[in-house]
Amino acid sequence: MKQLIVNALLFAVLLFACSTTFANNYTEGDTLYVVALNGLYLRIEPKQTHETDTKLNNGDTVVVRNTFGFTQYNDVIDQFKGNWVYVESIKGNIIGYTFDAFLSHYPVVNNLKTAKAIHNELRADNYDNMGYTEVFVEYIEHAFRKAGCEYFYQNESDGDGYHHFEITLLEGNNKVVEHGYYESAATELELYKPRQSELYYLVKNITKQLPSKICKANDEQLRKTPITRPERGYDDCAVMTDNDFCKVKIFKKIYDGKHKDNVSIIFIWSV
Repeated sequence: MKQLIVNALLFAVLLFACSTTFANNYTEGDTLYVVALNGLYLRIEPKQTHETDTKLNNGDTVVVRNTFGFTQYNDVIDQFKGNWVYVESIKGNIIGYTFDAFLSHYPVVNNLKTAKAIHNELRADNYDNMGYTEVFVEYIEHAFRKAGCEYFYQNESDGDGYHHFEITLLEGNNKVVEHGYYESAATELELYKPRQSELYYLVKNITKQLPSKICKANDEQLRKTPITRPERGYDDCAVMTDNDFCKVKIFKKIYDGKHKDNVSIIFIWSV
């Protein structure tokens, strides 16, 4: 009975949420990161066809100077709904308009050591699927700072196995949850009010560092708009290995039967 209760508390009410877009999760004066994979143009006017002023690199930082109330310059680019905003580049103090789907609260962390290790193991024909999740965990360690205590729960009264997980609070109302074997052996990054484009580019900027030969990001699933229940199989998998093991899923969390603004990216250890 206790095992069923724990299962219910942890997993019974998860919903897929790549589709959820919280368009106004930043404001004027906020610092955001350029997450467009090939860099981002600043434009003289708020339109994709207008002349460009300069190009920022993937990972550069900007300060939002004017959002125009998120009403004047709405647009859809690369399948993402968003707004043209006026920003200032911290590097070089350059100003211009850009589309906010290519900006994020979550930094780009390049040159991840665990990703390089996978490349080396692949060349030596000695890699395994566990290394993928190590890459995501390393990203979390570099991109987020702890903001409070760590919480630990376990229940060893269920006979053959027991449930356990660890929760670490992060800045920005985010958290990391380390799930034990009976919670699917996964690292969960729970984010507060992410935009759909932020989820997409967080995953894409990590997977771009992995060998394309053995790592497949499901672009359609990362952009998916319908809210659906998570599947036990691979239909809702965001990242898969070359031998079809699912490594990443994304869900909207529900607490006490109510939809919240938290979205979790699940990095799966077990195969």
